[in-house]
Order: sequence, then C-alpha cells, then structure tokens
Amino acid sequence: MLKAVTSLALIFFYLSVVVSADVINVPGEQPTIQAGINAAVHGDTVLVADGLYTGPGNRDINFGGRNITVKSESGPLSCIIDVQASASQSFGGFYLNSGESELAVIEGFTIRNAYVHGSGAAIHLGDAAPVIRNNRIENCHADSHGGGIYSSEFSSPVLIGNTISGNESWEWGGGIFAEGYLHLRDNLIELNSAALGGGIYADWGANFTNNRIIGNSADYGGALASLGYSYIVMENTLVADNHAAVNGGAFWFMDEANCWFDNCTLAGNSAGSSGGVLYGVVYSFYGSFRIDNSIIWGNSPDNFDASGLTKSFAYTDIEGGWSGEGNIDADPLFVTGPLGDWYLSQTSAGQAADSPCLDSGSVSADVLCYEYVGNPICMSELTTRTDRGLDSGQVDMGYHYPAAGSVSASLACIPVLGTLPFATAMEVTLANRFVSQTRRIAGRIHVQLAGGGFFSNWRAGYTNVAGGSSYTTSWSQTIPALGSLIGDNHFILGAEDVTAAPYNQPPYPPAGDTDTASCTVTGIAP
Repeated sequence: MLKAVTSLALIFFYLSVVVSADVINVPGEQPTIQAGINAAVHGDTVLVADGLYTGPGNRDINFGGRNITVKSESGPLSCIIDVQASASQSFGGFYLNSGESELAVIEGFTIRNAYVHGSGAAIHLGDAAPVIRNNRIENCHADSHGGGIYSSEFSSPVLIGNTISGNESWEWGGGIFAEGYLHLRDNLIELNSAALGGGIYADWGANFTNNRIIGNSADYGGALASLGYSYIVMENTLVADNHAAVNGGAFWFMDEANCWFDNCTLAGNSAGSSGGVLYGVVYSFYGSFRIDNSIIWGNSPDNFDASGLTKSFAYTDIEGGWSGEGNIDADPLFVTGPLGDWYLSQTSAGQAADSPCLDSGSVSADVLCYEYVGNPICMSELTTRTDRGLDSGQVDMGYHYPAAGSVSASLACIPVLGTLPFATAMEVTLANRFVSQTRRIAGRIHVQLAGGGFFSNWRAGYTNVAGGSSYTTSWSQTIPALGSLIGDNHFILGAEDVTAAPYNQPPYPPAGDTDTASCTVTGIAP
C-alpha cells in the first residue's frame, strides 16, 4: 500500500522507506559509483540516484569480484553514465573480470560515449556471468571487439530488456561480441556497425527470445556473424533491415552453423555488391537450419546460399516458396504499429485485408511457449496486431510484439493550484491488465520541483492486485511555503510489475512491465 508523509525540510515530499544496511546510496552515502561498489560486500545493492554521472569514479567501474547489484533508482532515462571518452582519451564503462556470477547485476543505466583501444567499451566481461538488465548502451566505440559489450570465452551473461544502439567496432561485434554462450531476452539491438557482425558476434552459441535486431550493418553479417562452430536458437525474434556490404545481410557463418528459428520474422535484410556470392539472409559454408512458424520476406538479393546447408522449413511464409508442411509463398502484408513496421494486417484491427500469415502456424498460440527468464511465455500473451490484442486460436506466423503491459497507473492531484501552503489530495491507482492472474505491483513517486531538481524514492511496500482489478489509495499532501515550490511541480507515478512466484497460481509471465502517470501542482507565492 502506498503512503506519504510530509516533511517541512528542504525536501518537502517523500515516500516512506525502509532502508536496510545492505543498501548503499550514491551519491547520498558514497560520492561515486565506484566508491559505492568499494564499500559493498557480496549481496549488497548500490542504489544510484537519478542524475548525470561523469569523471573518475563514474567510469572504468570495476566490481572487483563482488556479487552485488548496481542499479539506478528510476531507470536509464533518468540515470546516465556519460563516459566522455574519445580516441585521444580512452575510458570504458563497467568491468567485471573476477569471477562475478549471476548474482552480479547491472541495471537501469544509460551508458554512453565510451571509447576503448581494445574490447568492450560500455561493458567488458573478462570472466563473469552477470545479469545485465534494462540498460541503454549507446554511442560507444571499441577499436577491437564489442563496441557495446564484450564477453570473453570464460563469460556467459544474461541480457534482459536492454537497448543497444548506435555503437561500433572496427573489427567484430558492433553491439555485442561474445566468445562464450550468450542469453538474450527482450533486447533491442539496432543501428550498430562493425566489419564482422554489425549487431552481434557470437563465436560459440546464443539463445534469443523476444528480441529485435534492426538496422545494423557490417561487411559480413549485418545482424550476426561467427567464425567458429555456432549453435543459435532464435525464438520470437525480429531480424529486419540489416545490411552487409559483402554477404550475409542478416547472418554470416564461416564454419558450421546449426540454427533453429521459431516464430521469427526475417525481413528487409540485404547484402551488397563488392564481390563473392551474395545472400540477403544467410551465408554459411555448411550446417543446418530449421525454421518453423516464421516469415522470410523482402530480403535481397536472395535468401540463402545453396552450398553445404541442410534446410528444413515448416509452417513458414518464405518468398519464392519452399517445400515443407504448412509452408506458403504469399505477401505477409506487413503494417506499421506502435512498436515497429512488422505487424500483420488484420481487418479486426482496422486494416483493409487479412494477412495470409494469420492463424497459419503449426499449433495453437496458447501451447506454443518458450522458457523465459525462469518462466514460460506463450504466443497467446503476445501480439501481431496493431491494436495490441493478443494472438488466439492457431498461432500467427512470424514475430510477435509485446502486447499491452500487465500494469497501468493513474495519478490525480486535487486541487492542482493554490497559494502556498495548501493541501492537495494524491489519488493513486495501480491496475492489473492481466485478467486471469494476480500480479504484485509496486509504485514510486518522482517529484520534479518547480525551483529545479527532483526527489524520488522507493516506497517499501507492494500490493497484490487480482486479475482485471485495480488498487486505489489516496492521501492528503501539504505543500509548504517554500521558494522551490513556487510554480509547477510535477509528480510522476511509476508503476512496476514485480511479480514473482508464488502469488496465486504459477506459471506467470515475467515481471518488469511498467507504466507511468503524472499530475502537476502549481504553487503560488504567499
């Protein structure tokens, strides 16, 4: 349950907080992120307040073998690590190279403008298996491997919900370079570039679920490349508009590649004209490709090389046609929706015609499920519709976008204007959009003061909300007569689905959906 109390000190509003000894606040208790890490021990959390972090102590950040969580208070849009490096001044973001496990977490930062004369500009993993969650990695450069993230053969990170955009490597892996096994969930990997593997270089293997790999470029392998034996699993992943100057517009494999694609869309990828045999989707010397419930369309100049590959297609829309059960060769009728250009046209969502890919997959949408961060997610919880309605009946072919989130928030301030001091009511509603499941939902109030600056904190309390229901609470908030409150003060409610079993009946979709709502209270000088 949410609760607020009033302070007549300089910070006028805060949420009741229980702070345990294992939370180290930056900059409240330690001046820099590195200082916070140095003060931590295994199991601690270094909680970084909203703001812009630069300079020594906020770059070349090293966990030093500690299995700790380093996270921002309000997410990557509010907490930015600007490394401020260049070719003449080489600095990186995070370094984990001392055996850190999955209990080490980097969460909720924008990491930008890192530049290293080596590998892994934003995050360098020498010997570590951390969870890297809900970050933005942008405009970072490595002279060697991994413009965004470098992961050595001794590392196996899990990447969840990150945006990796606009990074470059002069050699391999513009967005990500990985020699060990790589796990990717819910990531957007876009507009990265390298000589080999514009989006990703995966030397040994990778598992992809619910990712979008869009608009990356390279000489070989616009989206992904590998020089060694590769085992790739792609589940519900979009690979679109990637480009290779030579060949392998989407994928380029030098050695054996064994790949399985299910509910993927491979579309609009292209290869260039500077020698060699050109393929818009895959170039590989030998190996096997199994592709089910997918769409392969609009790639140029062709889809696959013809040498050495064993290819199996089922219930797939493939341009030019291919033998196999349930395969079709028909324009999928892509349309633009809330999150991109690869939704399927549907009359029930307002388009003029139905895509031939509707209800054309191998099984029912509610039984086609993938293991997903410890819980399965089924295609019936995702969407191919521009109105974000759930897939139902026989599964649609191709990539499914996230549907409407599991949580929604509303915030009202009554009244919104008054002469200081005055009281206003804060009315908070947290709603559960999932009809069939109870969800556990938390709320946060972020306050941007009229006089500049902001204040925010977690409320140490959550509420269970039954399926299709909402929870509402309110309180009276006194706005004191302080100069910093004269003008428009913005109250922003952040709601987060923090469900973890056991809350009612498992299995559950993963936590992490968010929503925001806001109101403005204007203070008039006494």
